[in-house]
Amino acid sequence: MQPPKGYTLEDGRNSLRMRRALYGYKQAGRLWWKKFDDMVKGMGFKSIASDPCIYIRTGDNGKHTYLLLYVDDILIADASMDVIDEIKAALKARWRMSDLGEAKWILGISIVRTEQGAHLSQSAYIDSLVHRFPVGHSRPVLTPMDPSYRPMDPSSPPANREVFQSLVGSLMWAGVGTRGDIAFHVGVLGRCNAQPTEADMEAALRVVGYLRTTRELGIWVSKGMGSTVLEGWTDSDWAGDAVDRKSTTGYVFKLYGTPISWASVKQPTTALSTVHAEYVALCEATRDAAWLLQLLDGLKVQQARPVPIHSDSTGALTLAQHPAFHRRSKHIDVQYHYVREAQEKGWISVSKVSGSDNTADILTKALARTLHQRHVEGLGLLYSPRPHTPAIHPPIIDSPNPMSSGGRGQGRAERGRGGARGGRGGARGGRGGRGGSMGSA
Repeated sequence: MQPPKGYTLEDGRNSLRMRRALYGYKQAGRLWWKKFDDMVKGMGFKSIASDPCIYIRTGDNGKHTYLLLYVDDILIADASMDVIDEIKAALKARWRMSDLGEAKWILGISIVRTEQGAHLSQSAYIDSLVHRFPVGHSRPVLTPMDPSYRPMDPSSPPANREVFQSLVGSLMWAGVGTRGDIAFHVGVLGRCNAQPTEADMEAALRVVGYLRTTRELGIWVSKGMGSTVLEGWTDSDWAGDAVDRKSTTGYVFKLYGTPISWASVKQPTTALSTVHAEYVALCEATRDAAWLLQLLDGLKVQQARPVPIHSDSTGALTLAQHPAFHRRSKHIDVQYHYVREAQEKGWISVSKVSGSDNTADILTKALARTLHQRHVEGLGLLYSPRPHTPAIHPPIIDSPNPMSSGGRGQGRAERGRGGARGGRGGARGGRGGRGGSMGSA
């Protein structure tokens, strides 16, 4: 930051005291949220405990109005357009905002409505991804990763790290938005961020090719159809990481047949057996179930307890249901026995599902085409009901791979243990806004 033009600092002074937040400063996001929070609470809204940027207001008629904030994007939902217009007018009187009308886009996700429900997809984002990172051929790619792929192959030459990190970070946005079918694969690629190889780059470009082939695939939200019960599936891939032999946790929760929360993450500890890895995954799913129950309670969406969670591991289910002392399980950390407490309190129930019917399998390993497609359908991902729309950018046919040398990618790299989480709509603090945009649902 520089002093304003024409202003000279006094001798010996080299700083200025800020009396308000500037756009882009780290304090700006929270200060903006605090202003917004004070205003909407003055309009009768209350934030829910599980996410302070989701607001609800209950009218005299018992009907609810919802308001969601993500940085400076606002989504308003109510059965009455008059109520929505009233809220918009109050917000526009306080801040300079763009009224985008009925929500057709949110955070780069397209919303297509029909009489039966709504379809959420990221086809336009995928088009931009294909344009920035050309695959190099036009052949259909039917799975995101070859099951034989091994990350960080020492026999493969190094790749451009900056471009690779940009590519993986861009893929993550799709994986946490609507495309849970690539969550595991992007997580594996994220583990290669420090020293990517050409083989890793080719694996990442294969995910781009898969997204191009399935660009219209997305989440279908039906109107009052499907199971009204919150239901979860969990799985693990024991010692799946060839480098440190740690396991991968995968789980997904669905409501009304729609995936609302999913995760594919590397486990922080080394599991000594398949049962150990499956038990850790079951605990992580239980934690998410507890959060989802709080979220739905805050939204006044009544859910019966317990929440059913399915696993294909008989050993893990036995360990969860019968807390006896076992020689082969006595080393398991106390924190993972949270699943037992959740059962005793009636929050969850655990049950057996066959491996071929366990939807969470797609979140723990790369699968062959037939099983991959089966679990894509199990996730609740369907193609758009609208007529097929051509890609914004035509596919690149037989072009050289620009990723192997030079070239600077766009986007931001994501670092860490490697993993992807998604399906948790809501709001997070950001840079703060000079204006905003809002839509209605």
